[in-house]
Amino acid sequence: MLVTEFERFATTNWSIVRAAGGTSCESSRRALETLFERYWFPLYAYVRRNGLDENAAKDMVQSFVASLLERNDLEIVGPEKGKFRTFLLVSLKNFLNNDFKRQRAQKRGGHLKILSINWEQAERRIPEPVAQQSPEKLFEKEWGLSLINQTLSDLKTQYRDANKLEVFEELSSFLIGHRDEGGSYLVAGRRLNMSESATKSAIFRMRQTYRQLLRSHIAETVDNEQAIDEEIKELFRAIQS
Repeated sequence: MLVTEFERFATTNWSIVRAAGGTSCESSRRALETLFERYWFPLYAYVRRNGLDENAAKDMVQSFVASLLERNDLEIVGPEKGKFRTFLLVSLKNFLNNDFKRQRAQKRGGHLKILSINWEQAERRIPEPVAQQSPEKLFEKEWGLSLINQTLSDLKTQYRDANKLEVFEELSSFLIGHRDEGGSYLVAGRRLNMSESATKSAIFRMRQTYRQLLRSHIAETVDNEQAIDEEIKELFRAIQS
């Protein structure tokens, strides 16, 4: 049975951020991995667009995450400080301009392995330079895409666990902005041995679950429902830019 209740997905607001900055080494690391699963690539894309080469960018992201832990910066972050991704980007800029340059000079960063990341895959994901697309805009766009991809991955896992992976593979293309043109619902339903009405119902349920998952991810770094709605609007503006 697929889970659809928002409460099942939502965590206490800012819980992951604060746990990542906590004092327990094991729990902090797990929270940090969860948090940066969504943010490491926007960070990496930002510094690559700022002119750092592949090795320097990899070193910088690892060193930046290490510095957040060493200074316990995440433990004192909260919604009263503003958006988490804004905090992250400002901190990254400061680190890039100050701490990281000093660490590079002292050759302290190269051995760090804070995050388990496929760096070769990361480099393939870096988009070609787009005219007038600043590092900040690229960060915002990749933040949005990372959240979307994480949501889709979680949704796929739910369908797999419910032994409905075939349904996900067939119907997930209808999740965002896909109208029933040319009887495509009917065609998809036939592949699944489902009636057209059953297919429409399955798509409706999938969209509901997708929206709930997306909201639950965003809820981890905002403090109210209105802020979630605003973040979703900004997310889609960012990925369409």
